Amino acid sequence: YFIQSNLRAKAAMIIKEVIMNDTQLEGSDKVVKRFENFDTFYESLSSTHTTTDSTADTYLGSILIVCMVVGIPGNLVSLVYFAKQARSGSRTVYDLLYSLTSSTDLCTLITALGPVSVLLGQTDRAPGVFSSPAFCSAWTVAFYFVTRFSLFVVMVISVCRTVAIRSPFHVINKVAVLCSCIGYAAWILAKDAFFIGMGAVSIMSHSDWASCIFTYKPGLGVAYVGFVAVELIVVTLIILANFLLCCYSLLTTPTQSTALAERFRRVSRTIAIFTSLCLACALPVVLLLILTLERVDMSHEVLKYFRFLSYVFLVILNAALNPVVYMMLMPSYRQWMRNNAKRCAGSGRSDDEIGGDQKECDEMAMKEKTDKVQL
Repeated sequence: YFIQSNLRAKAAMIIKEVIMNDTQLEGSDKVVKRFENFDTFYESLSSTHTTTDSTADTYLGSILIVCMVVGIPGNLVSLVYFAKQARSGSRTVYDLLYSLTSSTDLCTLITALGPVSVLLGQTDRAPGVFSSPAFCSAWTVAFYFVTRFSLFVVMVISVCRTVAIRSPFHVINKVAVLCSCIGYAAWILAKDAFFIGMGAVSIMSHSDWASCIFTYKPGLGVAYVGFVAVELIVVTLIILANFLLCCYSLLTTPTQSTALAERFRRVSRTIAIFTSLCLACALPVVLLLILTLERVDMSHEVLKYFRFLSYVFLVILNAALNPVVYMMLMPSYRQWMRNNAKRCAGSGRSDDEIGGDQKECDEMAMKEKTDKVQL
């Protein structure tokens, strides 16, 4: 009961006092023999700080720094591009959803500063900045909000693409899509605020995660865990189902020679790769959640790292890789980047060259608008 309530230190003190005191428990010698390695058992209960490999932590922290260096500028540029597209007359529902994804990815990469400071700290995963209760609480609420919300946005993108594949002439209501995203964001914040306010959920730093986590108590806390588990599992399964349908359509639909059909296929391929990347980073979280619900012993060193990799590392890595996917698979995004790079270097070029680039950009924008209307 105490262990499931995350009151491990208190449980350990009570157990040790009872076992070591003959007046409180008859036959304590028999009990002690069953716990020959009791000191190790006691330490594992009374502490949320575990020993880790400093070399592995250094590598993980360095990779997260690279993710931040690449991902923060990349998501800023992506946000500007998709926001401009969403405000233009040729906007599509995907521009709106990619804008939300870029925003949440940017926030995710900013929150990576906390785990990086722990992994690269001088002591063995000391809490560092997470020792401050205010910072720990703010970081946890923000990180797990953007994690769940970005997964939901990916689900909406995959559902919209499946609808477009199955019913090409169906017009997706952008207002309904936006309202669903706003509603889900409000649900996440309201749920967390309610359970934290009721004392069913608390926040604590833990070295296995190199950050702070939500901990729950019996009763309402179990209900909170149930809500989160259902959300993550259901959303991930919906993404997986739509990903498989999209792949099936790409493999079975005959290739057509028209430009519009090729563009339609390219958009589907881009979204399939985008969702597959999200699935690769989300499925370990679902697996770990199932293992936790099944009360699997997570004390093994490999499983300790699996916690951090699934809950924190892969989420940040996914946020950093998304701009790379945009650059590699979206020709209009690459062209927009080239045109802006030419404008930045335009001070050393002639007016005719700059005018020619502007004309090319305008023509491509007009063609993009026409294609999107037809698409």
